[in-house]
Amino acid sequence: MNAIFTGLFSSMIKMAENGNLDRLRKYWDARKPACIEAAKKSEIHVSFSEFTCGLLALSFGVCFSLIFLAVEILYFKKGQITNQGFIQGVCETLCDVISKVKFSH
Repeated sequence: MNAIFTGLFSSMIKMAENGNLDRLRKYWDARKPACIEAAKKSEIHVSFSEFTCGLLALSFGVCFSLIFLAVEILYFKKGQITNQGFIQGVCETLCDVISKVKFSH
């Protein structure tokens, strides 16, 4: 049974017993970088202007996805959009929805 891997495992066990496996691992594995003492003591301050671009991109993406979601909901909710042009049907459906909303003062 499973005689294919016995030779492989026995050779790996012999390499581990002899220390060859540890020597190869030390040679081929990446070295741990030296720690810079100055980096530990300094604090990194990030201002609002440095990540404003990321926040803008995130907000535009969220707004676009919400608009796209609303269009999809309106598209699947109303079957009349498929009979008309897509843009015209979406506009008419939006107008219908807006006209049904009652604004309270």
